[in-house]
Amino acid sequence: MEIKVYGNPSLRQKSEPAKITKEEINLAREMILALHEAKGVGLAAPQIGKNLRIIVMDLKEGGGEPEMLFNPEIYWTSDESNVYEEGCLSFPEITAEIERPTMIKYTYCNCQEQMVDRYAEGLEARVVQHEVDHLNAVLIIDHVGTTKFNLLKKRLRELKQTGASQK
Repeated sequence: MEIKVYGNPSLRQKSEPAKITKEEINLAREMILALHEAKGVGLAAPQIGKNLRIIVMDLKEGGGEPEMLFNPEIYWTSDESNVYEEGCLSFPEITAEIERPTMIKYTYCNCQEQMVDRYAEGLEARVVQHEVDHLNAVLIIDHVGTTKFNLLKKRLRELKQTGASQK
């Protein structure tokens, strides 16, 4: 499963709700394999060219299992925020300091089509916000200032050519 890079049209399309079919659950399982192969912590379906509201994450903080989140929605964010250096599998070799709320509340459906309501802080909150951004066609470069964007222009042009040629 190929992870799409900047320039691929799927990264700039808003995602449609997932129906949580066997096919979509299998897609999420394949996404987890791609996530592990890329050594990432989160992956959204648009990053593999599927515009569905599916996120997978493997934080390994508590030694838990990778998670599949269908139709996640953030419904509350804290006023408190922090800045953290983020990378993205769709932007190889690029990192940027991104300011995000430190705590969130969000809902999603699991594989059994049960609604889950969750509170998150730390790495989980950051990963969920980053991946939900992907579902809404928002990329890390949309969060950077003009100076950082200008510093990245050459690399972004290179990625855009690569991404545009991906199928």
